[in-house]
Amino acid sequence: MKDLELVKAGVGDMLVLNVHDEVILDVRNQDLNEVSRLVSDVMNDNEMFSVPLTASIDTADRWGSKGG
Repeated sequence: MKDLELVKAGVGDMLVLNVHDEVILDVRNQDLNEVSRLVSDVMNDNEMFSVPLTASIDTADRWGSKGG
């Protein structure tokens, strides 16, 4: 399953905070592209969830520094 890829990549160790409909991860810059791809693949997999989800990925150097 795709979610096992997240476990293998250690994404659970990067989880900082879950706020309502957001998941905040602390990811090293060198791992950012791979972790973003893995999280997006899992969250946008319509076969994993009973309702279709559309998840987007956004990055910032510090939590809260992205406006919006």
